[in-house]
Amino acid sequence: MSTLSATIRPSILFVDDEEPILSSLKSLFRKEAYNLFTFTNGKDAVEFIKHHPIDIIVSDMRMPELSGIEFLNQASNISPESVRIMLSGYEDKQVVINALERGLAQRYILKPWQDEPFRSIIAQSIALQVQLRRQHLKGVLNSFANLPSAPKFHTRLNTLLLNNENSLREIISEIEKDPALTAKLLRVGNSVYVSARKQITSIREAIIFIGLEYVTGLTIALETFYSLCVHTNAAFASAIDSMWEASLRRATIAKKIANQWPGCNEPHIAYIGSLLQDIGFIVHLYSEPEKYKRFLELCATGKFSENEIDARIFSITHEEVGATLLRLWNFPPSIIVAVEKHHSKISKDMFTLILQIATVLDEGNKNLYDEELNPIVEEWRTTLQLPHEQPSLER
Repeated sequence: MSTLSATIRPSILFVDDEEPILSSLKSLFRKEAYNLFTFTNGKDAVEFIKHHPIDIIVSDMRMPELSGIEFLNQASNISPESVRIMLSGYEDKQVVINALERGLAQRYILKPWQDEPFRSIIAQSIALQVQLRRQHLKGVLNSFANLPSAPKFHTRLNTLLLNNENSLREIISEIEKDPALTAKLLRVGNSVYVSARKQITSIREAIIFIGLEYVTGLTIALETFYSLCVHTNAAFASAIDSMWEASLRRATIAKKIANQWPGCNEPHIAYIGSLLQDIGFIVHLYSEPEKYKRFLELCATGKFSENEIDARIFSITHEEVGATLLRLWNFPPSIIVAVEKHHSKISKDMFTLILQIATVLDEGNKNLYDEELNPIVEEWRTTLQLPHEQPSLER
């Protein structure tokens, strides 16, 4: 069911049993170049989807006859390529979490909504559709039995943060539901952030010493990384561990840069982006293991940068794959842009530039970008008091 092209207007279908809600939605998007379709019940909407290509599906959760969950379940089978968005009240929190974890929807919007964020989510969803229409990218992501669902903690945290009344205890509780993830988080926290004299023994202590944003960011990155790794060949375990260690090194540098960057009010964005910037390599590893094996062999020669080898071997770069996956999982646009552009020419985007500087400082390869970046890198090397002797690119 191919629906988007340069000449066809994106199609959006709204389902809600309240006519005033549907009227408000039509009014919100009437000036946009979209084809809008509205239905007051899921059964009629299902029949419509069977015969008409739809790019974006937006559904209420509480409806008579066919509930939002039942409708989205049927819609996902009929039109799996459509981006599906839930409209829900906060009282539907657990329903939203379950739907996101099952892959019935990719995004949600809380009632009552705010107009501009709603428009932005629709625009981002259409951009995601454009990406997913690319045949090779679609093939790479479909190499998983289904497109990977968003990491559970990321989904639950986003839902928790919708309600400002949620306590720190609830966030800690969500992390501690996964003992293996908790153990990894504490191990990383102790190895990266705290001296040997002060051992972190609980998630609460980690938040106190590291900060809530960094603990949640690190948790999301760990879960994202290893949720993909369960699909991969065990023969690549050491390569995956090396990739994670490199991600941690870069992220630590990116965090230090962001903390001193003028006007950077969200340094944890740079930290999470740096942790996830190479997530597309794991998808490569799973979807095309023989090519990835060749990739590692060429990296080991030290003759070329990872970026050069990536572009040479794979039909689509790890940046594009990673950014599309993060869009699918509803990560913040600032992280997506940084991941997508971190191997581009020197960037004007603050977070992307921080990732680029951290990458060069970690890998010691000035040829990753262009000569304009070199003096900026050296300035930060001096500021952070990093040694000038750098490791090679060999893994």
